[in-house]
Amino acid sequence: MASITSDLDRAESIRLKFGAEFERQRFELIKRMEAGVFRTPSQVQRYHELVGFARAWPDSPRVLRLSRRITKNFDRRQDLRRFRKRLKGTGIAGTDIPFSFYLPTAKWLARHWPQQLDMDWENFEEHDRLDELLKHMAVFAEQQGLESYDFNGIERIQKMRGSNNNADGTFLISLFELLPVAQRIKEHFYDNLSLPFVLHPGPKTPSRTKAELHVSEIHYQDRSLGSATINLKQVAKQPLTFSRVTGTQARGLIALARGAMVSRFRDIDPIAYADPHDVRVVDCGQGIQIVLYGVVPERRFLLECEYGHLILKNGIPVGYGSAWSLYGTCLLNFNIFPTFRGGQGVLLYAKTFAAFHQLFSADTFVVEPYQLGEENEEAIQSGAWWFYNKLGYKPYDREASRLAKSENEKRRTRTNYRSSPSALRRLAQAPMFLHLGCRRKDVLGLVDLEACGLAVTDYLSRQRGSDRARAEVDCAKTVCSWLDIDQRKLSSDQRLWLRRWSPLIVSLGSVPGWSQNDKTALTAVLLAKGGREQSRYVHLFDRHQHLRESLLKLSRRGLQKLE
Repeated sequence: MASITSDLDRAESIRLKFGAEFERQRFELIKRMEAGVFRTPSQVQRYHELVGFARAWPDSPRVLRLSRRITKNFDRRQDLRRFRKRLKGTGIAGTDIPFSFYLPTAKWLARHWPQQLDMDWENFEEHDRLDELLKHMAVFAEQQGLESYDFNGIERIQKMRGSNNNADGTFLISLFELLPVAQRIKEHFYDNLSLPFVLHPGPKTPSRTKAELHVSEIHYQDRSLGSATINLKQVAKQPLTFSRVTGTQARGLIALARGAMVSRFRDIDPIAYADPHDVRVVDCGQGIQIVLYGVVPERRFLLECEYGHLILKNGIPVGYGSAWSLYGTCLLNFNIFPTFRGGQGVLLYAKTFAAFHQLFSADTFVVEPYQLGEENEEAIQSGAWWFYNKLGYKPYDREASRLAKSENEKRRTRTNYRSSPSALRRLAQAPMFLHLGCRRKDVLGLVDLEACGLAVTDYLSRQRGSDRARAEVDCAKTVCSWLDIDQRKLSSDQRLWLRRWSPLIVSLGSVPGWSQNDKTALTAVLLAKGGREQSRYVHLFDRHQHLRESLLKLSRRGLQKLE
C-alpha cells in the first residue's frame, strides 16, 4: 500500500493534468490522504494547497464535493492541530495570522472578531511612541493617574482594559477613536507604530481554506492546463456582463476581498477603503468572475481613478490587484495567489484586462516597474517581465529595449535559457506599454501628473499666502462663480471634491475664457469625481480635450520649477 507521502507526491505531479484517468487518480489520492496523518507541517500545507486547487479547478462533481468536505473540516485534522504553532502565518484555517493590518482592516477585524484580534507584544518595537500616544487616548479624568505611575504602554493598555473580554488588539483599536484628530492624522499615528497584530482562529475568522462565494453554476475542467497563447486585442473586444450590486451583497463581497487579503498577509487601499456603493461583478465565463471595487470618495486620488479587483474561479478567490486610469490609460496591477499559479494565469489576466478595458474604455495599458520586479523579488523569481512581454507589452525605454533584444536572442539560440535575476532587475526599471490603438505618449507612465501638485503649490504660494485653509475656501468660491455652481445643491462628497479640486482649477489660469460647453463639461467632471461610481469620472474627463491638454501644460509648469 502506498504511503501518504508518495500519495502526496503523485497528487502534486498531476495537479495541472485533467481527463478521465487523472480525475480518477486525483479523487482516490485526495480521499486516501483525507483519512491519513501527515508527519510534517510542510506536508500538511502541501495537502492544503492541493485541495484548494481542486476546489477552484474541479474536474468532476465528486472531486468538488470531496474538496469542499475536506476544507470544511480542515481545522479539525489531527496533524493540523499538532503543527498549529509551526503553521502560524500560512493562512490555513485553525492557525494564527500575524500582520500589521491597515487601520480600516484592523477596525473591521476588531468589529467582527473582538476576542480574536490580539497583539504580539514580544515583537513590538515602538514602545516610546505608543507611550506618548496613549496620553491622548484616555479620558481626561484618568489621564493624570495613568501618567503619574510608572506604567509602560503595554501595562497601561492592560490596566485600562481591565476585565473586558476583548483582546488587546481590539481594545487598542478602540482607543484610537479617542484621539481628537482627523481620520487621516489617526492613520498617520497608527502607521508609525507598525503594530504587530495576531488574529487567533475563531468562528468564521478569515482563512485561505474556507473563503468561497456561492455560485449557481460550476465550470468543470475537462482538459489539462497548459500555457495558452492569447491575443489581448481580440480578448478586449469580447463582451462581458457587468452587474452592479448593493447593500448586503456588496458588503459581503467587500468582506470576501478583505478576508482574502488578511489570510495572505496583504492589504491594498482599494479593498481596505472599498465603497459598498460602487461594487460590480463581471461574469467572464468558464467559471471566472471579477469583482470590481471602487474607493470611497474621501480616499480617492486627486486625478487618477483607482479600482481594486478580486478574481474568482468557481467562487474561490484566486487572485487580486488594482488599476488606475486616466488619459485613456489603464495601469493594471495583477496577482495570482501562489496556490493557484499554473492554473490558467494567462486566461485570468486576459479576462481582467478585458474587464478594465471595458470599465474605463482605455486603449493603452501600462505595467509599472514594481509589477515587473523593481524592489519585488517575487516578480523576479516568477519572470514577470517575460509574462507581460509574451502578451505584447513593450518598453519605451531604449536601454530596456536593447537588453530585451539581447535576451530574446539568447532565448532563441540557447535551449532552456533563462534570464538572470540581474538582467530581469535591469529590465524591470522601466514601465511596459500595450496599445490597442495608435501609439501615443500622453499616457500614464509617461506624463507626470504629480507635477500638477507642484504647480498648485507655486500658485498658492504666490497668490494666496500662507493660510492654506482659507485659500482652499476662496478657490472654491472662485470656481463656483466661474462654473455657476450652487454648493447647496451638492452632496457632501461633491462638496468635498469641489474644495479639493478648486485650487487645481484656479491654477490652470485659463478656465474663465473657456467656452460655455467646456465649462459645463468641467462641472460634470468635477461632480463625477465626488459621485458614487468614479468610473463615470474617467469617461467624462477623457472626453474633455481642453481639460486634458490644460493639465498637461500645468504638469510641465510644475516640472519647470524643479529645473
